[in-house]
Amino acid sequence: MSFTFLHLNVWSGSTYELDYLKGSFRYYESPERREQRYRNLVREIRRLQPDVITLNEVMPCRVFLDRLLRDLSPNYDGFCHVGVAGVNLCGVIRYPCVDEGDAILAKRGLNLRWVGRERLTGQVYADNCAFNFDDATQVIGATIEFNKSTKVVILCTHWQASVIDDAETHEDLERLRVSGRFSSEEIAKGRTAIERGSAVRKSEARGVVRFLNSIVGDEIGTPRELGCAQTVLSCLKDFLPCSSCISETRTATRINDPLAIPTTATFEDREVSKSESYPPDLPFHVILAGDLNTVSGTPEMRELFAYAGEKFAFQRADDFQYEETAPRSHVEQNIGTQIRSAANPDRTSSDCLPPPCTWDPILNENVRLQKEKAAYPAGRQGNPVEEALFENFSMRRAMLDHILFCRNRSSADGNHMRICETRNIVMCGRSDSSPCDSIPPSDHYGLFVKFEIVE
Repeated sequence: MSFTFLHLNVWSGSTYELDYLKGSFRYYESPERREQRYRNLVREIRRLQPDVITLNEVMPCRVFLDRLLRDLSPNYDGFCHVGVAGVNLCGVIRYPCVDEGDAILAKRGLNLRWVGRERLTGQVYADNCAFNFDDATQVIGATIEFNKSTKVVILCTHWQASVIDDAETHEDLERLRVSGRFSSEEIAKGRTAIERGSAVRKSEARGVVRFLNSIVGDEIGTPRELGCAQTVLSCLKDFLPCSSCISETRTATRINDPLAIPTTATFEDREVSKSESYPPDLPFHVILAGDLNTVSGTPEMRELFAYAGEKFAFQRADDFQYEETAPRSHVEQNIGTQIRSAANPDRTSSDCLPPPCTWDPILNENVRLQKEKAAYPAGRQGNPVEEALFENFSMRRAMLDHILFCRNRSSADGNHMRICETRNIVMCGRSDSSPCDSIPPSDHYGLFVKFEIVE
């Protein structure tokens, strides 16, 4: 049996700069352009028809998911959880009005069930409970099921964006040092910024594995309650209107009427049974997907593989290629004539395509839009060297999004999951469309993979 999997950071479009009068973040683009990007997203999902979808930067979190499920009706169920917020005390006190999160969707027949969520950084405790003044990250989990004999744990996460620790960054730092434009103290702060960013993402990597460890075994498939007793919420529990505001138990959103239109659609919430558990002797598999804001080979990626250890021997989906249809044409059309070798003028543009990536500051106009509108303000962390390093990093083509998979070593022998030949970079924009329809749905490209489970 096989299934297809799509991951995409859909891009909230936010500058993450607060408009104090509106009480929300400012945006890089007009509402009309944001709407066009959303329509392009729906069109591409309908074209690809993935069985499972993971999304980052869903904002407004529940509103976005509800609308997406309506527009994909009646094919999908879905879950989401807020990952980035300000102050939110059960909706009674809320400022700013920000709720960006992550989502997992799956086709109806796969019996999608919520497992839980883990806070990695920041102070966002639940959808309606946060006391957060900085960046915040999380991992969410759900399961799908095949023939009531095999389950797949789906994890979706989004890690912090900051300077990464790789050879290219250290080369940039050395160039800045020899340029003489920065003091030795500023260079030292730049080196510290590299270490700090790596330390945060290493912590996030360990948090993801701890979360995975906490949901497998006898309790897999059982909704997981958020442990808030050790948090600041314990100090506020007598003042909260209801305890359900901090519960992680939730229902899958689904459309009841396949003919419903967005203004009149009705929803049916399918209960997630707490009584169901998953026998540990049956095989299960794990897929971890997300915008990790880092590249392969960095300390945080090594930490993820090492911390997962023998129990979760992660493999990384790699060898991606641009899709053979419109997105590849888009890449060739935009850069083919620019990158032909002078020594080989007859060389085709497809021979000169750059390595596949999900972050493309050269071709993706959504990334260029951010650059034009000063997406990376001066004085990042008050350190011009860190600003320069982050600016250089943001201008690289890079594979920032990742799909990892494994089979739990303690599960039954003979059942394993593997990737078929399909490993595509998708949602790159379409050169065969009108200017509006050719806008990529996001500032990231998507990853589309076909998995096969062999018994």
